Amino acid sequence: MKAADLLEDAFKSKGLMYEMSINPRQVGFDPSNRDAVGGNVQEVHLLASDIAFVGFSWSECSHALCCEVMPGDDSVERFNSMISHGVDLVPVLANSIMFGSLSCGHTNYGLRALAAGVPSACPLLSEDGKMSLSKLEKMDPDYAKAVKNGLNWRVLRSSVRVLYPDTLSVLQGARNVSGHVQRKINEVQGLQQLHSLAAAAQPRGLEPDWQAIQRALLTNRAPFAHSIDGMVAFLATQTRVTCP
Repeated sequence: MKAADLLEDAFKSKGLMYEMSINPRQVGFDPSNRDAVGGNVQEVHLLASDIAFVGFSWSECSHALCCEVMPGDDSVERFNSMISHGVDLVPVLANSIMFGSLSCGHTNYGLRALAAGVPSACPLLSEDGKMSLSKLEKMDPDYAKAVKNGLNWRVLRSSVRVLYPDTLSVLQGARNVSGHVQRKINEVQGLQQLHSLAAAAQPRGLEPDWQAIQRALLTNRAPFAHSIDGMVAFLATQTRVTCP
């Protein structure tokens, strides 16, 4: 991570890096992100649910980093079209992707999904089976603002791709590492989250969708995955989930 800091400082000093807010629909996964894997639909939806549960934080997205797309190069756009095809993500329109994300890519894709109202089973984000921006505005205004205006990005100029191509992999690796070292939640905290997600269905008079709730909670930060069925059984059969 220290090397990444030094690289960014050097790019700033050479005028190869700047900062700006970018509409989510203009940012896609960069092909160099996560060893050319980019991202996937499950992580996009799970992360969006995580953020809805804990609350959106601008500071947590302060490491957002992307690189301009080379003029006339459609490889980033084609890469994102492949990722988004046939799944519950926003289709990529022609000539819409101007930047490739090196970090915060899943967060940005979640913002794209929220803006478009894609199908979702998350009780915190959806109404009538689709993501709802109007619901989000009432629950988390900052999250809704990010959907409308985009994240605050540190942007590498497209010439970096030609002049210093190897630095992109260094930067994406360093800036994505924070997602792997976050504090893991324990079983008691997980039970509290399950209860809260289930309770969110009560104002609408609905029975909790336990399968959707499990999907929303089971991220790579949930070490209690092996016992989640028992936790759900406890909440579903031993208690009655009621609205606070």
